[in-house]
Amino acid sequence: MKKKSLSLILCATLVFGLAACGSTKKEKKNDSSSGEIVLEFPSWQATEPGFQEFWEEAVAEFEKRNENVKINLYQVPFDSYVDTLTTLYAADTPPQITHIPSRYFAQFSDMGWFEPLNDRLKQTDIIENWSNLQDGLQVDGKYYGVLLLGNGYSMYYNKAMFDEAGIDVPTDVNSFMEAAKTLTKDENGDGDPEIYGFGACQVTDTNFYNEATSFVVGLGGKWSENGNLTPMTSDTTKEALKLYQSLFVNNYTPTGLSVEQKRQYFVEGKMAMIFDGPWVASLINDAAEEVKENLLVTTIPFESVPGSMSNSLHIPATISDKEKELVWEFIQMVTENDFQKLYMEKVGSPSPSKTAIDDEVLEENPFLGQFVKDAEKAQEILPSGYEKDYGEFTQYIIDGVMTMVTDPYADVATTLDDMKTKITNELGK
Repeated sequence: MKKKSLSLILCATLVFGLAACGSTKKEKKNDSSSGEIVLEFPSWQATEPGFQEFWEEAVAEFEKRNENVKINLYQVPFDSYVDTLTTLYAADTPPQITHIPSRYFAQFSDMGWFEPLNDRLKQTDIIENWSNLQDGLQVDGKYYGVLLLGNGYSMYYNKAMFDEAGIDVPTDVNSFMEAAKTLTKDENGDGDPEIYGFGACQVTDTNFYNEATSFVVGLGGKWSENGNLTPMTSDTTKEALKLYQSLFVNNYTPTGLSVEQKRQYFVEGKMAMIFDGPWVASLINDAAEEVKENLLVTTIPFESVPGSMSNSLHIPATISDKEKELVWEFIQMVTENDFQKLYMEKVGSPSPSKTAIDDEVLEENPFLGQFVKDAEKAQEILPSGYEKDYGEFTQYIIDGVMTMVTDPYADVATTLDDMKTKITNELGK
């Protein structure tokens, strides 16, 4: 009943013009009389530096290998990406090559929209050689996609700031908080720091959820466990959020920054530490030389490394058998070592393939070794048991945690109790 209702709501509320266009385009381009097959491939990465070069090379090679097959790679803005895909799938005009932010996997697979891949995967060594985060693309023992990127979060730091203060890079929570305090500087005495020990984002979007949850998971807490919300109000989760709150209360981080602003502050030398994913490395490459040489990366100084599936490739269940075979061939191609090495070269992120990473790759990207280590240890930050309700669940977290880190700073324990009650009442379990 839930699946049927959701489909009706989506079909009624989303823009049908796009679906209609997609249907016409699909029928026209894959008319067997033309002899040419066109595989639609929307992505939010199609024009993103690094990713764009990777995908364009992959498309060119696939078309070279397959005469009379074309891939229509095109950009869809990230903010509207999931809605666009949902519209196309609900209208039964899915893009043949389906690329998704993996945190939305459970929502899509719950609708029965993806083809199971176990029989195909058994004929390869992908699972054997792939990141453990690939298991997040399973439902009842069946894989419904192939992970393209899974990452841990790392700690970026400005070595010059630590050297000047005469302190070591932190390796545990106590030394982290001491460093955040020591490296925050009000240089002109106006009461507002010009240099910050740590950088956090504070805008109500997914990045805020990711960052707050990195503290919770990194320090041993959880929002949920298989749908049980007891961990949300545990002492461990409370203490993690009190520590996170203290960064704002003590002005160890600026307030009101988007994640993009946070990253920019760091590469400009205005922050000593940030927690973030491997994509920040490309920003460091563009930093001023006097700053760039001091920007390094290490493991987050907590007991666990937080991380998550990032993005993945899937085959729609309703496309033709011929199209399914072609899409699977494309997925297999991009899992080949040469393409995984190209991915690391162009994107600067770790490959999920354990066999693609070698000394040559690591020499070309000095940060990559750290990213690989962190990805291998990563503990998932998605809410366990609430993956299908990811959007609604995370919004409750975002709204609640935001009150904790905004003056007058809501009480952590009381707020967590309220969040737990709201989620239970609205989402059940």
